[in-house]
Amino acid sequence: MPESGFYVRVEPSGTFGLDGQLLQVTTQAYLGLSETYSPFTFAIEVGPQFVQTASRELQTNLGSFFDLGYLMSAKIRAFVRYRPALSFGGNQYPAADQIFQAGVTYRF
Repeated sequence: MPESGFYVRVEPSGTFGLDGQLLQVTTQAYLGLSETYSPFTFAIEVGPQFVQTASRELQTNLGSFFDLGYLMSAKIRAFVRYRPALSFGGNQYPAADQIFQAGVTYRF
């Protein structure tokens, strides 16, 4: 993510089973805003997620991303992330998906 300002992020990914078969392909397209108030960083993103399963079923989600970080040095950053998503495809009622992450990144 950039130091500050608006940005667009497109992230394709795939999920594979234990037997090596492709289970699903996910493409996320987010519009984001990032700000840095040294030593803190903050980013928020929102946009669609498209999930195509191996059975050719297409699921559309509304995803978002919240990131709060602390710059420990010029190359080390600790972060906490929250990724909620609301699923609209394949179910009678919308379903929610939530991911919490925490960690430390090192920039080479």
